[in-house]
Amino acid sequence: DWGEPSAMPSLEFTLMVGCPLKCTFCPQDTLRGIYGKAEKYFSLDTFCQILNKVPKHVRIDFSGMAEPWANPDATAMLRHVLTEGYKIAVYTTLYGMERTDCAQVIDMLRRHAQQVEVVCLHLPDRNGNMRGWKYNADYEANLKDFIRLAIDRVLPNFEIMTMDDGGKPHQD
Repeated sequence: DWGEPSAMPSLEFTLMVGCPLKCTFCPQDTLRGIYGKAEKYFSLDTFCQILNKVPKHVRIDFSGMAEPWANPDATAMLRHVLTEGYKIAVYTTLYGMERTDCAQVIDMLRRHAQQVEVVCLHLPDRNGNMRGWKYNADYEANLKDFIRLAIDRVLPNFEIMTMDDGGKPHQD
């Protein structure tokens, strides 16, 4: 049972063609073939131009078939969306999020909590389905900062998931 469909329309942004995480369940090869030789990253200027045409009642989703923070402009895009007053959903692995970006994103999510409908962290799983993920200390620190948002109950809907059948995260 998927429940009732959301009454709020949403627009999902995929911020790059391809994804460095190479998840086993993601159709990246097919998508790259469809986009051909398109620009790799969605630019901040193009993002702002498109957003300017989107009605305010439409929720903006940072998700799609690529990790949002693999795009170096993701934090600026999030800032723009929140400043413009849109509601948002963020689906992220935290891959590519620098420590300075993490601090800015956490601050924005706290200050604009009433606009945040969903934050979902997609963790690497024990079965290695996120083939491009590599542990590093910044990732661990960022993950702890995001988990603090859940512990502090800052956001109304904070989720953590993996894609394997047991839900167990990678040992690192």
